[in-house]
Amino acid sequence: MGDAFEVFIGPTLRGEKGQFFTPRNVVRLCVEILDPKPDEKVIDPACGSGGFLIVALEHVWKKIEEKYKHLPKEKVGSLKTEIASKNFYGIDKEFDLAKVSKAYMAIVGDGRGGIFCADSLVSPEEWTPIQREKIKLGSFDVLLTNPPFGSKIPITSKSLLEQYELGFKWKLDKKTGKWERTNKVLDKQVPQILFIERCLQLLKPGGRMAIVLPDGILAGDKVGYISSFIKDAAKVIALVDCPLETFSPSVTTKTHVVFLEKKKKGEENGPYKIFMGVARKVGHDRKGKEIIRIDEKGEQVIDDDIPLISKEYKVLVSENKKGKSYTYLGYLVDSNWLENNLIARSYLPEFLEVLEEINKSKFEVKNLGELKQKISTGANVGAKNYTEPEKGYPYILVKNITDEGINCADLKYIDEESYHANKNAIVKKEDIVINRCGNAGIADVVPEDLDGALACGFVFKVSLRKEYNPYYVVAFLNSRLGRMQMNRVALGTVLDHITKSELEKIKIVIPPKEIMEKISNIMKKSLESRVISRKLLKEGLNLAENINKF
Repeated sequence: MGDAFEVFIGPTLRGEKGQFFTPRNVVRLCVEILDPKPDEKVIDPACGSGGFLIVALEHVWKKIEEKYKHLPKEKVGSLKTEIASKNFYGIDKEFDLAKVSKAYMAIVGDGRGGIFCADSLVSPEEWTPIQREKIKLGSFDVLLTNPPFGSKIPITSKSLLEQYELGFKWKLDKKTGKWERTNKVLDKQVPQILFIERCLQLLKPGGRMAIVLPDGILAGDKVGYISSFIKDAAKVIALVDCPLETFSPSVTTKTHVVFLEKKKKGEENGPYKIFMGVARKVGHDRKGKEIIRIDEKGEQVIDDDIPLISKEYKVLVSENKKGKSYTYLGYLVDSNWLENNLIARSYLPEFLEVLEEINKSKFEVKNLGELKQKISTGANVGAKNYTEPEKGYPYILVKNITDEGINCADLKYIDEESYHANKNAIVKKEDIVINRCGNAGIADVVPEDLDGALACGFVFKVSLRKEYNPYYVVAFLNSRLGRMQMNRVALGTVLDHITKSELEKIKIVIPPKEIMEKISNIMKKSLESRVISRKLLKEGLNLAENINKF
């Protein structure tokens, strides 16, 4: 009934202010993992049309029906109505959405009295007396929400921003590696970030929440303070990575569902297991068209990983099945691994196994940042500035840096003006070039015949300190140990990319000099043979072009 209701009202309500209906499979996942109980108070502070509340209510009602199946139906019905009216609450800023949610709750069960039209982010003092009476900070056991998000709807009110820790500017203390709040109020903040803090305020200590958030605020150099704030205030109990198509066709945004448990006063994070799952399919494509697959019984089913993740959670966490082999749909991660990065795929077991293998090396291990003299990016030059090879300078693009080295077959050349205007992007012989995006993380040493070429803006150029050998470093970066680390930190909302700070954290095993030289010499010979091959090819083609001069 709920699905049909949203299909009917959806086109008239969605989208102008960053609000979109949460797909029913994601809603069910949240409810099944949080598992609200009949005596628990539940709230959605951005309830929209009430989807989370309805599914949570149905979930609780099933528990009531099972527990009291020996009672008359009328008695069970009264219990269900009482729970709906006393334990379920929703807030939405938009009058039409709040009205729809009230109607929805009235149709399913009498929970309409708990739905209010109000701004969840303002101080409760600005709510009406009845709203303040019914909705108190620190009084809810379970919270489920998908807050409106987007840079087009920022919060700019200073009086509102200063009510939130996340409404202030934060800075990273490079010595301690910890984020600290400053006393400077931000000029603006996107609502989804403030919603994180308000949601935690609404929960009791020990309360549980599920919140849908865009990947862009869960990892990255500039937003690490958000994950740091979350980890200080709550235990991360689960992370579910949703595909790019999850909210299609309404919007294409890469999201996660973040599950938290609010810390009790004085509670410290001891080691515990965090459930994580990565959904690669969500049952529809970017146009919203349903995708069907044939299951093991030969029957047509929707091709959707989300329900499978819920099943994995039940097996791994609820049933505590130890020793079960992991899949990307469900795996447990020791909380000690958790960084200021809440992207589930960063903690896939194969990535963590590589890090552990490196950490246990009998040789010294250093970060790439410790080896570098300088790391910078190239420069983007438009195609209108391309020219003929004999008139220009080589321009190294992402597509030129491949698993087999720098491919010069399709090398572009730029005019003299563009070249001299971007001198900081010039690479020298034995510099290292690394793709920032596309095939992110692939590296190579700049050969002799590309000395003085220009690197594009989607390429890192790295010069090492004299005591470190670029041929060895490239060999390590392109090995399994290096590539798995690169894949781990290559993140993005649409196109995966590597940030400079993450690149500097890549671990490099530093073997004794004789081992390093052996590997370096092999790599150098490989590079030199490619240079010789290009020279011979060029010579042969030149002779063929001038065949009539023989």
